[in-house]
Amino acid sequence: MGRETNRRVKFEKGLLLSLAQERPEKGEVVWYDTVQPGLALRIPAKGEPRFAFYGWVNGGPKRRNWEPLRADKGVTVPQAREWAKEAWVDLKAGREPGAKADAPEPTTEPTLRVIFARYIREVRATKATWREDVLRFRKHVKAEARLPISAVNAEWLKATHRRVSGAGVPGAADKVVSLLSAVLTFHLPKGTHNPAGEVRRNGGDARNRRLSDEDYRRIEDALATIEAEPITVPGGDGADPANWPDYRKPKDPAKLEALREEWRTRLEARREEAREVRRTALDIIRVAKGSGARAANVCAMEWTELDLEAGVWCIPSAKAKAGEPIEAVLMPEAVDVLKRRRAAMPKDSRYVFPAGNAKSKSGHFENYHNAWNRVKELAGIDKHAEGTWFHDLRGNFAKRMSAAGANAFVIRDQLGHSKIETTLRYVGDGDLNAKRDAVRRASEQLREAMSRGSEGAK
Repeated sequence: MGRETNRRVKFEKGLLLSLAQERPEKGEVVWYDTVQPGLALRIPAKGEPRFAFYGWVNGGPKRRNWEPLRADKGVTVPQAREWAKEAWVDLKAGREPGAKADAPEPTTEPTLRVIFARYIREVRATKATWREDVLRFRKHVKAEARLPISAVNAEWLKATHRRVSGAGVPGAADKVVSLLSAVLTFHLPKGTHNPAGEVRRNGGDARNRRLSDEDYRRIEDALATIEAEPITVPGGDGADPANWPDYRKPKDPAKLEALREEWRTRLEARREEAREVRRTALDIIRVAKGSGARAANVCAMEWTELDLEAGVWCIPSAKAKAGEPIEAVLMPEAVDVLKRRRAAMPKDSRYVFPAGNAKSKSGHFENYHNAWNRVKELAGIDKHAEGTWFHDLRGNFAKRMSAAGANAFVIRDQLGHSKIETTLRYVGDGDLNAKRDAVRRASEQLREAMSRGSEGAK
């Protein structure tokens, strides 16, 4: 195992995500919080960065792993500090962190996690969205996944639905229950009552979150503001060799200047890398807004799929959720973004949004969530009770097409839906001005028809 390197810094979510991108070649790097004793972040050469407790308790070292650091709605820094504080108390009392006195006895009955894994193995060959199921399960159910499958009853399902709904994601709460319903149907004998049927869903659809013209203007302003913001990376002025303590600083001025030049070069390389990561995330938002495509398709976009002169993007069936190829027309704004990226990238590059990390399994960029959250914050569009999600860009693209006079079948082909009913949910109740114009035209036609009928009667 490689040698550990230990460092101290004040934990902040954005800084930790930046640190997590700088993985060591071997072993791990451990960062310690300067605010909460014992709270650490382990960044291994392989695997996911994870919060941990590294401390000296009752005269001996104690190490306990906790939740991973995530770019999406994962553990916050205040939550991590509270956990480390409680972990120290538990370990001092001889308990494992988070252990409860009334914890259930171990059982040989399969757990929810085991049954879910069997379900995924069964459906992954036929269900195109099985990866989304895995992510949804990890995000909303993982904390209770060791529950015996017999304990997944109506009361527990209702409590889970209330918990997810209470977090401000009513649409996700319904999807979680639907997923658990499918898992139970897979596990239970045929004809057995499924307790998920007793859970009352929230109803509605997150796709109906309408963005106004003013919302779009604010989104554009936010994108420009974020792109112009200065870049902050680890190893800034505080790491300047000129600021080193005297016992580390070389006495030879030429050697010191050489170290400073090396430090400046590394710092600028990190800044440029962070700048490109930010620019890529913002461009993904711009292309999604200008195409109505799913986020996963935008991230995995390849140059061979694009005809930039015609403004057409052909998504192959292997990438399409419905399993059928999609021929999507791009807005001019999206085409401009893609042409700019094409001019700045090597001709042999495969992905429009490459990962920039040789260890990436997919090869393309995926972490656009931080940028989107920042856009929402600056644009002030997430202060509504129902929240605003990245997928709302897709739903609002459909609404804009409908307001411009496109029929549901044209919109279906643009978005790649397999059923027209799905498209109608995206379009929602339509645009009020479009309905007003349609009623006005119908009224005029009715008056003309009545006038012709009156003249014929004479």
